[in-house]
Amino acid sequence: MTKELVCPNCHVSLDERQLVTNTWTVESCPHCRAMVRKQEGFQWQNRDAMVLEDVTAIGTWLGSIARADPLRVVRRADEEAEGKYVWEDDDVGIDDTPLPWTCTVEYSSDTANIFAVRLTSSQNGQALVEDSERLQIVCADHGVQPHAERRSRTDWSGQHSEVRWGVQQFLATSTLSENIFRAVVKRLDQAMQDAAAQFAPAQPSV
Repeated sequence: MTKELVCPNCHVSLDERQLVTNTWTVESCPHCRAMVRKQEGFQWQNRDAMVLEDVTAIGTWLGSIARADPLRVVRRADEEAEGKYVWEDDDVGIDDTPLPWTCTVEYSSDTANIFAVRLTSSQNGQALVEDSERLQIVCADHGVQPHAERRSRTDWSGQHSEVRWGVQQFLATSTLSENIFRAVVKRLDQAMQDAAAQFAPAQPSV
């Protein structure tokens, strides 16, 4: 969401995306540190255009993957007003075996040119949150990073809470190929399997 601001000089209403960044370079005397010269730099970025370019690149990339593989991509729009873009990738599998995890591609307008490929599960979520350091170690062994969130909802039967956790890898929007998606998902799946095995509840003794 954008925050409305007012110029103190001309009193025009502005939002943060319209602001122009001015950078000053100050050169000082090496002896007394007095300012000798001051130069103004100029930097301006069209944030909306950058976001549109990133979202288009991700959508085009996923579209090419879906055409090559039996993959169904659904773009969720429920959080786009807050700058979060999510694509759910159904029917993702490794060697023709469907993944037991949810696969998503997630992009935030706050981090231009970068997005995450994620696998997510709710299995044994509370145990993973209580031992997050152990999950980080498992992820580090596979060269990926963890993520987790607690979701709460209330219905007629009361309040329900669910911990969703998983692993993710960040990619740049500028260098995408179909093969990198398959390789990343395979690595993430291996990390998920390792974490799920380590956090599986102990089997009762017979």
